[in-house]
Amino acid sequence: MDRKLIGRLEQLNLSAGRKVRICSIPGCRERTVKNHCVSQALIGSFSEDGHLRTLIVNLWITGGLMFRQTGVRDVSTFHGLCNGHDHTIFSPVDSATMDTKNYHNQLLLSYRSLLNEKLKKTNKREAYCMFYQEHKGSTKTGVQLAKRHSAQFEYNLLSVASYEQQLLDEIAYPKGCFIFNVLEFPYFGVAGSELFSYEPDEITHLKRANHFRFNVLDPFADIFVHIVPSKEKNKLDVVVGAHEKDELALKYFYDHLKNTEPLKSLSDLLFLFVGDWVCSETFFRDYLQGYEHELVKIFSYTSTVSATSIATFYNLFTAHEK
Repeated sequence: MDRKLIGRLEQLNLSAGRKVRICSIPGCRERTVKNHCVSQALIGSFSEDGHLRTLIVNLWITGGLMFRQTGVRDVSTFHGLCNGHDHTIFSPVDSATMDTKNYHNQLLLSYRSLLNEKLKKTNKREAYCMFYQEHKGSTKTGVQLAKRHSAQFEYNLLSVASYEQQLLDEIAYPKGCFIFNVLEFPYFGVAGSELFSYEPDEITHLKRANHFRFNVLDPFADIFVHIVPSKEKNKLDVVVGAHEKDELALKYFYDHLKNTEPLKSLSDLLFLFVGDWVCSETFFRDYLQGYEHELVKIFSYTSTVSATSIATFYNLFTAHEK
């Protein structure tokens, strides 16, 4: 796709991100406010002078990666809920000392990451749809790709919506329909939250095709990952979870992390699976500064590879030792 078309697509994506939306809670008609995908209290616990480093990646631009210095109030934000529901629902996990092994807290962390992912997919679907409508009739490859991506994100949103309702039901009336495991690491000033599909691309394509041909919805095998540091306990917990229907996918993913050398495992989480993460200035200086060029290569590669097959020899925590 040529740069002019890419630029227009990015403009439309930004425009979709600025739209005023309605709270995601069923029946609520209030406007959304700025929500934090990662608790403001949590990231504030390791901020320095009220600032953190946020990862910004633009794979269309050579060298388009930076760890931007950002104020705590503007880190990891999205618009998914109104002010009232944001505070009412997430107050138990808006703490720097929350219990990561508490099932209710694990559900809340997952619901918040799902809302963030839902908004990102909504923005992309709208951007691709508007882009295609603007260039309707064009035979350019980029325009036809936009049409196809618009349809793909339509299904992706249906898959996310199925988990959204199940999470809401589970939060209200817990039945143990979701499974979570916790991995412990040494303390680092880094936090993040993510929802991603963990199955071969061939399976995701087949699920979309079956839906469009037979109107059958078979949601993706999605996994939640939450990186939660605790200065007080001098450790960092990684919570991984999934719906019980995806128990085998979760077990495979968890066992892989557990059986990998610990710091390599944490490095892989940050650069292969968790897109929305932030870090302290100290973490940035110790492990990231000066290595942006290498990291661009990693993100360029992993952006086109299925989550079940991506791998890299890169270890964030040993790179500086070479």
